[in-house]
Amino acid sequence: MYLGLLRNIALVFTSFLLLGSAYAEPQQCQSCHQEQVADWQASHHFRAMNPATAEFVLGPLMGSALPSSSRC
Repeated sequence: MYLGLLRNIALVFTSFLLLGSAYAEPQQCQSCHQEQVADWQASHHFRAMNPATAEFVLGPLMGSALPSSSRC
């Protein structure tokens, strides 16, 4: 776990040095990491920051409770 944290910190620091920002745009990553970007774009994480509108929400939220077996 500690090594994973150090690796993530190193990646963010390297991105900051190379790009002037801690986060890269997907287009910047895609030139070298096509498969990883494609996997990310097909994931729930890619869609997580969409607005909570009828276009993006997958189910009813108002007055609904998650089943006790639901996990993120």
